[in-house]
Amino acid sequence: SFKLESGLVLTNVRVAYRTWGRLSAAADNCLFVPHALTGNAAVNTWWAAMLGDGRPLDTSRYFVVSANMLGSCYGTTSPLDTVSEATPWVAPRGGTPAEAAGQRYAGDFPHTTIRDSVRLHHLLLVHELGVRAVHAVVGGSAGGMQALEWAIMYPELVRRAVVMACCAAQSAWQLAISEVQRQSIYRDPDWNLGFYALDTPPAHGLSIARQNAPRRVAQAWGLRLQRARCRLGGG
Repeated sequence: SFKLESGLVLTNVRVAYRTWGRLSAAADNCLFVPHALTGNAAVNTWWAAMLGDGRPLDTSRYFVVSANMLGSCYGTTSPLDTVSEATPWVAPRGGTPAEAAGQRYAGDFPHTTIRDSVRLHHLLLVHELGVRAVHAVVGGSAGGMQALEWAIMYPELVRRAVVMACCAAQSAWQLAISEVQRQSIYRDPDWNLGFYALDTPPAHGLSIARQNAPRRVAQAWGLRLQRARCRLGGG
Protein backbone atom coordinates (compact mmCIF):
# COMPACT_ATOMS: atom_id res chain seq x y z
CA SER A 1 0.00 0.00 0.00
CA PHE A 2 1.06 3.59 -0.57
CA LYS A 3 -0.11 6.65 1.38
CA LEU A 4 -0.55 9.81 -0.68
CA GLU A 5 0.13 13.37 0.49
CA SER A 6 -3.65 13.75 0.73
CA GLY A 7 -3.76 11.01 3.36
CA LEU A 8 -5.61 8.55 1.11
CA VAL A 9 -4.10 5.09 0.70
CA LEU A 10 -3.76 3.19 -2.58
CA THR A 11 -3.43 -0.58 -2.41
CA ASN A 12 -1.64 -2.98 -4.76
CA VAL A 13 0.36 -0.15 -6.31
CA ARG A 14 2.29 -1.02 -9.47
CA VAL A 15 5.18 0.95 -11.02
CA ALA A 16 6.15 0.62 -14.70
CA TYR A 17 9.85 1.30 -15.30
CA ARG A 18 12.69 0.73 -17.76
CA THR A 19 16.45 0.42 -17.21
CA TRP A 20 19.54 0.63 -19.42
CA GLY A 21 23.14 -0.13 -18.51
CA ARG A 22 24.29 -1.80 -15.30
CA LEU A 23 24.34 -0.77 -11.66
CA SER A 24 27.92 -0.51 -10.40
CA ALA A 25 29.28 -2.55 -7.50
CA ALA A 26 29.07 0.57 -5.33
CA ALA A 27 25.48 1.13 -6.58
CA ASP A 28 26.24 4.82 -7.08
CA ASN A 29 26.08 5.30 -10.87
CA CYS A 30 22.32 5.70 -11.31
CA LEU A 31 20.92 8.33 -13.67
CA PHE A 32 17.21 8.74 -13.02
CA VAL A 33 15.21 10.28 -15.88
CA PRO A 34 11.64 11.30 -14.93
CA HIS A 35 9.33 12.02 -17.85
CA ALA A 36 7.14 14.98 -18.79
CA LEU A 37 3.41 15.03 -18.00
CA THR A 38 2.18 12.95 -20.94
CA GLY A 39 5.36 10.88 -21.31
CA ASN A 40 6.28 7.37 -20.23
CA ALA A 41 9.23 5.33 -19.02
CA ALA A 42 10.55 4.59 -22.54
CA VAL A 43 13.36 7.15 -22.70
CA ASN A 44 14.62 5.39 -25.82
CA THR A 45 11.55 6.65 -27.72
CA TRP A 46 11.42 10.32 -26.67
CA TRP A 47 15.09 11.07 -25.91
CA ALA A 48 16.62 8.52 -28.26
CA ALA A 49 19.46 10.84 -29.31
CA MET A 50 20.41 11.34 -25.63
CA LEU A 51 20.55 7.66 -24.65
CA GLY A 52 23.36 5.20 -25.42
CA ASP A 53 27.08 4.56 -25.22
CA GLY A 54 29.03 7.83 -25.28
CA ARG A 55 25.88 9.97 -25.26
CA PRO A 56 24.73 12.30 -22.45
CA LEU A 57 22.78 9.45 -20.83
CA ASP A 58 25.80 7.18 -21.24
CA THR A 59 24.72 3.57 -20.79
CA SER A 60 28.36 2.41 -20.75
CA ARG A 61 28.96 4.43 -17.55
CA TYR A 62 25.57 4.82 -15.91
CA PHE A 63 22.62 2.74 -14.82
CA VAL A 64 19.82 4.73 -16.47
CA VAL A 65 16.36 4.35 -14.97
CA SER A 66 13.02 5.90 -15.89
CA ALA A 67 9.71 5.23 -14.19
CA ASN A 68 6.14 6.09 -15.11
CA MET A 69 4.41 8.69 -12.92
CA LEU A 70 1.65 7.71 -10.53
CA GLY A 71 -1.74 8.23 -12.20
CA SER A 72 -0.34 7.97 -15.72
CA CYS A 73 -1.92 5.62 -18.25
CA TYR A 74 1.40 4.01 -19.25
CA GLY A 75 1.67 1.20 -16.73
CA THR A 76 1.84 2.67 -13.23
CA THR A 77 -1.30 2.51 -11.08
CA SER A 78 -3.86 4.91 -12.55
CA PRO A 79 -7.59 5.52 -13.11
CA LEU A 80 -7.48 2.54 -15.50
CA ASP A 81 -6.80 0.18 -12.58
CA THR A 82 -9.57 -1.64 -10.77
CA VAL A 83 -10.54 -1.07 -7.16
CA SER A 84 -9.15 -4.15 -5.43
CA GLU A 85 -11.18 -4.00 -2.22
CA ALA A 86 -13.81 -1.99 -0.37
CA THR A 87 -12.39 1.54 -0.21
CA PRO A 88 -14.24 4.20 1.85
CA TRP A 89 -13.23 7.12 -0.39
CA VAL A 90 -14.37 5.44 -3.62
CA ALA A 91 -17.93 6.44 -4.48
CA PRO A 92 -20.50 3.64 -4.15
CA ARG A 93 -21.42 2.02 -7.45
CA GLY A 94 -24.85 0.67 -6.79
CA GLY A 95 -25.14 1.02 -3.04
CA THR A 96 -21.96 0.26 -1.07
CA PRO A 97 -18.22 0.87 -1.44
CA ALA A 98 -17.69 -2.89 -1.62
CA GLU A 99 -19.64 -2.96 -4.87
CA ALA A 100 -17.00 -0.76 -6.52
CA ALA A 101 -14.39 -3.50 -6.04
CA GLY A 102 -13.41 -4.99 -9.37
CA GLN A 103 -14.39 -1.88 -11.32
CA ARG A 104 -12.12 0.86 -12.67
CA TYR A 105 -11.21 3.77 -10.40
CA ALA A 106 -11.99 6.09 -13.32
CA GLY A 107 -13.12 9.48 -11.97
CA ASP A 108 -12.70 8.30 -8.37
CA PHE A 109 -8.92 7.99 -8.68
CA PRO A 110 -7.42 10.35 -6.09
CA HIS A 111 -5.50 13.49 -6.95
CA THR A 112 -1.76 12.83 -6.85
CA THR A 113 1.17 15.22 -6.60
CA ILE A 114 4.69 15.45 -8.01
CA ARG A 115 5.93 14.56 -4.53
CA ASP A 116 3.76 11.43 -4.48
CA SER A 117 5.44 10.18 -7.65
CA VAL A 118 8.92 11.04 -6.34
CA ARG A 119 8.30 9.17 -3.08
CA LEU A 120 7.01 6.15 -5.00
CA HIS A 121 10.00 6.17 -7.36
CA HIS A 122 12.35 6.52 -4.40
CA LEU A 123 10.97 3.22 -3.11
CA LEU A 124 11.63 1.70 -6.53
CA LEU A 125 15.24 2.89 -6.75
CA VAL A 126 16.35 2.27 -3.18
CA HIS A 127 14.29 -0.69 -2.01
CA GLU A 128 13.71 -2.60 -5.25
CA LEU A 129 16.74 -1.82 -7.42
CA GLY A 130 19.29 -1.34 -4.62
CA VAL A 131 20.54 2.13 -5.63
CA ARG A 132 22.69 3.75 -2.93
CA ALA A 133 23.44 7.06 -4.67
CA VAL A 134 21.91 8.88 -7.65
CA HIS A 135 24.57 10.46 -9.84
CA ALA A 136 21.92 12.80 -11.30
CA VAL A 137 18.20 13.22 -11.82
CA VAL A 138 17.61 14.61 -15.33
CA GLY A 139 14.17 15.87 -16.33
CA GLY A 140 12.25 18.40 -18.37
CA SER A 141 8.81 19.99 -17.79
CA ALA A 142 6.99 17.80 -15.24
CA GLY A 143 10.18 15.72 -15.23
CA GLY A 144 12.06 18.86 -14.19
CA MET A 145 9.59 19.41 -11.36
CA GLN A 146 10.33 15.87 -10.21
CA ALA A 147 14.07 16.53 -10.42
CA LEU A 148 13.59 19.54 -8.12
CA GLU A 149 11.64 17.44 -5.64
CA TRP A 150 14.29 14.72 -5.67
CA ALA A 151 16.96 17.29 -4.79
CA ILE A 152 14.81 18.78 -2.02
CA MET A 153 13.54 15.55 -0.49
CA TYR A 154 16.61 13.33 -0.77
CA PRO A 155 19.76 15.51 -0.67
CA GLU A 156 21.72 12.69 0.95
CA LEU A 157 20.95 10.44 -2.03
CA VAL A 158 20.92 12.80 -5.04
CA ARG A 159 24.25 14.34 -6.08
CA ARG A 160 23.00 16.47 -9.00
CA ALA A 161 19.75 17.65 -10.53
CA VAL A 162 19.42 18.71 -14.17
CA VAL A 163 16.22 20.76 -14.31
CA MET A 164 14.89 21.84 -17.71
CA ALA A 165 11.83 23.72 -19.01
CA CYS A 166 10.15 24.12 -15.64
CA CYS A 167 9.99 26.40 -12.63
CA ALA A 168 9.93 26.04 -8.87
CA ALA A 169 6.38 27.41 -8.73
CA GLN A 170 3.78 28.26 -11.35
CA SER A 171 2.59 31.82 -11.87
CA ALA A 172 -1.10 32.78 -11.87
CA TRP A 173 -0.86 33.05 -15.66
CA GLN A 174 0.44 29.48 -15.99
CA LEU A 175 -2.23 28.18 -13.63
CA ALA A 176 -4.93 29.90 -15.68
CA ILE A 177 -3.72 28.35 -18.95
CA SER A 178 -3.61 24.93 -17.29
CA GLU A 179 -7.19 25.39 -16.11
CA VAL A 180 -8.25 26.17 -19.70
CA GLN A 181 -6.70 22.86 -20.76
CA ARG A 182 -8.58 20.98 -18.04
CA GLN A 183 -11.85 22.67 -18.94
CA SER A 184 -11.35 21.62 -22.58
CA ILE A 185 -11.46 18.01 -21.42
CA TYR A 186 -14.29 18.50 -18.91
CA ARG A 187 -16.51 20.08 -21.58
CA ASP A 188 -16.16 17.12 -23.93
CA PRO A 189 -19.55 15.32 -23.80
CA ASP A 190 -17.74 11.97 -23.61
CA TRP A 191 -15.89 12.97 -20.40
CA ASN A 192 -18.76 11.90 -18.10
CA LEU A 193 -16.98 13.06 -14.91
CA GLY A 194 -14.13 10.68 -15.68
CA PHE A 195 -16.35 7.61 -16.02
CA TYR A 196 -16.07 7.51 -19.81
CA ALA A 197 -16.19 4.35 -21.88
CA LEU A 198 -12.72 3.19 -22.96
CA ASP A 199 -13.88 2.86 -26.57
CA THR A 200 -15.21 6.46 -26.61
CA PRO A 201 -12.74 8.59 -24.60
CA PRO A 202 -12.97 12.42 -24.55
CA ALA A 203 -10.56 12.58 -27.49
CA HIS A 204 -11.84 15.90 -28.86
CA GLY A 205 -11.41 17.73 -25.55
CA LEU A 206 -7.98 16.20 -25.03
CA SER A 207 -6.93 17.28 -28.52
CA ILE A 208 -7.89 20.88 -27.76
CA ALA A 209 -6.06 20.73 -24.43
CA ARG A 210 -2.87 19.50 -26.09
CA GLN A 211 -3.14 22.19 -28.77
CA ASN A 212 -3.16 24.76 -25.95
CA ALA A 213 -0.06 23.28 -24.33
CA PRO A 214 2.52 24.21 -27.02
CA ARG A 215 0.89 27.63 -27.32
CA ARG A 216 1.59 28.19 -23.63
CA VAL A 217 5.25 27.25 -24.11
CA ALA A 218 5.55 29.44 -27.21
CA GLN A 219 3.96 32.40 -25.44
CA ALA A 220 6.27 31.98 -22.45
CA TRP A 221 9.39 31.94 -24.63
CA GLY A 222 8.02 34.83 -26.69
CA LEU A 223 7.67 36.95 -23.55
CA ARG A 224 11.18 36.05 -22.42
CA LEU A 225 12.62 36.94 -25.82
CA GLN A 226 10.76 40.26 -25.80
CA ARG A 227 12.11 41.09 -22.34
CA ALA A 228 15.63 40.14 -23.38
CA ARG A 229 15.41 42.43 -26.41
CA CYS A 230 14.21 45.29 -24.21
CA ARG A 231 17.15 44.79 -21.84
CA LEU A 232 19.52 44.82 -24.80
CA GLY A 233 17.93 47.98 -26.21
CA GLY A 234 16.34 46.19 -29.14
CA GLY A 235 12.87 47.64 -28.61
